[in-house]
Amino acid sequence: MPLTNDMLCIWEIGHRLAGENPYRWRLKGAKPAVRDNFRLLLNEIHAGHLESSLFMEKRPHDSHIPSTMYIRHHLDTIEDCVRHGLYKKRFLEFVLVERWEFRHWCQQSGYPLPDFWYDCEYRWPEDDAEDVTADAEDIQEGIPDNPDKLRPSQRTRVACQQIAKVLWSDVPETTITDMIDHEAIKRLGGGGYYEEKTRRKWLSQVAPLEVREKRGRPKKIDNI
Repeated sequence: MPLTNDMLCIWEIGHRLAGENPYRWRLKGAKPAVRDNFRLLLNEIHAGHLESSLFMEKRPHDSHIPSTMYIRHHLDTIEDCVRHGLYKKRFLEFVLVERWEFRHWCQQSGYPLPDFWYDCEYRWPEDDAEDVTADAEDIQEGIPDNPDKLRPSQRTRVACQQIAKVLWSDVPETTITDMIDHEAIKRLGGGGYYEEKTRRKWLSQVAPLEVREKRGRPKKIDNI
């Protein structure tokens, strides 16, 4: 029976792809086939082909997110693994990949879906769509017909946009700058885990026209 975990770490994926037990301790370390999987997966993550729990962009100096969440913090570790086959178990257990993202990567790369994580008879909701690779960024207003198929970042975007529209309906003169820092957006919507520029992009899509064109100092709204 396939695993039902929404996310798995690179350590576990690498072992299971090679048919090995990720929980079995080995004196000589991971087998060559497992190491090769580590190298492939980390290389694909570094190249931006496989989305993981690491942020790809450069960490801003004023970011509240720990530097360990950014891929640039781990470049030496990734290079050691990809080029030399040297790995750090703790790092491979730290990096997570979503089930949906791994499926998308397999399809794009031409790899078969591994049976340890996928049921070949299961029909995914997006299989009925014309374009299974379409990104939900195209959805600018309202809640999608099938939000369950969205990635966590996309669900967060939709939540932040819905909250912002409610707040703008109460205080329509609020600027985007104030809205992206509102406590409801960062805490309730989950936007606080994303950079300011990301929140600005999301909320700009649903901001009232007069707000997008507004100049001057904004009227702030109370946090909740």
